[in-house]
Amino acid sequence: MDKKAMGIVISRQRKEKGFTQKQLGDKLSVSNKTVSKWETGEGFPDITILPILAEVLNITVDELLGRVLLKNNEILKRDDIEVTEYKVGKTILRFKNVCILSCAFSIFAVMAYWILWYETHNMLSLLISFIFGLAGGCIGLIGYNIIQIRIKKFNGLFPNKNKNLYEIKRYLEKVIYAWMMFVWVALDFTIVNRYGNHYEIMRAFIGGLAYGCICLCLNSKLKRKIRV
Repeated sequence: MDKKAMGIVISRQRKEKGFTQKQLGDKLSVSNKTVSKWETGEGFPDITILPILAEVLNITVDELLGRVLLKNNEILKRDDIEVTEYKVGKTILRFKNVCILSCAFSIFAVMAYWILWYETHNMLSLLISFIFGLAGGCIGLIGYNIIQIRIKKFNGLFPNKNKNLYEIKRYLEKVIYAWMMFVWVALDFTIVNRYGNHYEIMRAFIGGLAYGCICLCLNSKLKRKIRV
């Protein structure tokens, strides 16, 4: 039996009835100090007094023992978890949509370099590619910062922690790969445009190696910061 839960019930019902601790004690043939100890959880009524105490307070013995209060607390806690699960799900869905948008912008930027430029040889195509690539990176960065802030607001009440964090990191990984692909293509194109299309195999090897290493480093660094 929870003394504190019972003390809360006694104190609440006594005040609702308009009794002082002394008046309640007189009805039960105990002192006001004894009633005070019950309410603070420092003492416990004798088992023979419980039915009389419940009757005076106009509640059942179960309510007096705090069982109903504890049950209500469990329901409230369960409701809190359900609300948090909903909020977490909604937050992850929004982050997923941001990541999809970021990847779409980055991929379009890559296509603009490979297709628009070779088809039109117009500087406008390069400007379009640069704008979309920059937008893709900014959208991904904003989404990353928002998801960090949202996670911290859950104050440790983060259901299915491992599964949800894995999902968030998976989306983040895709954003990094897509945006770094744009950076790789943009740098390679700049080199080709300035120095000519020489050492193509070596360029591809060095670029691919750098791309992989940078992606791994960014993934490792950014994922470590996403925690509950």
